[in-house]
Amino acid sequence: MVTNGFLRRRPGNRRLYLWKVEFPVYRKYANGKSVFKIMSETSALELQLLGTRCLRHVIEATILPERQLIRDLLDLAFPGILVSDEEEFEATLEKCRLQDSSEN
Repeated sequence: MVTNGFLRRRPGNRRLYLWKVEFPVYRKYANGKSVFKIMSETSALELQLLGTRCLRHVIEATILPERQLIRDLLDLAFPGILVSDEEEFEATLEKCRLQDSSEN
């Protein structure tokens, strides 16, 4: 586990607070179609379920929109972003592996 601290402003407050994060962090979308494993402030893995298909996206945040996506996931910036856990991520990953093996 990696612990990293970075400064954040609370909404409506001018003061900066040190916010500690222990990586990896797990998040998901409320619709259940995407699960994320965030390894650092600049890297994440997304498992996206599309019907019977499973897509894997490795996110290496080199440009602002990618970094902002990871920040939004960490901050739970929108109501559609929920906390997940390692078990849920691993279960989704296993579904992806089973799908990959059945296609070959």
